[in-house]
Amino acid sequence: MGTDLALLYAFCDEAIDLLNRWEKICLELSKNNETTETWEELFYIAHNLKGNSRTAEQAEFGDFIHRVEDGITLLRENKVACTSQI
Repeated sequence: MGTDLALLYAFCDEAIDLLNRWEKICLELSKNNETTETWEELFYIAHNLKGNSRTAEQAEFGDFIHRVEDGITLLRENKVACTSQI
C-alpha cells in the first residue's frame, strides 16, 4: 500500500504553517527565553507535527520531532540551559 498523496500534501501544507509559527516563536525566545507560554507553544507545535507526521506515514520525521519534544521539555523545565547555540 502506497502513501496517500493527498494526505501527504495536506501534511506538508500544515507543517509549513506550523514551522513558520515555530520560527516566529524562536525569534521571540532569542529576545526573552523566560516565557513559559512560549515554551508551551513550541511543545504544542512539535506535538502536532509529530502526530500529523505519523498520520501521513512519515515515521522518521515523527521520531525526530519526538526527540525535539524531549529537548523542549528539558529546556522548559530548566534542566538544560537555553543558550544561543541551542
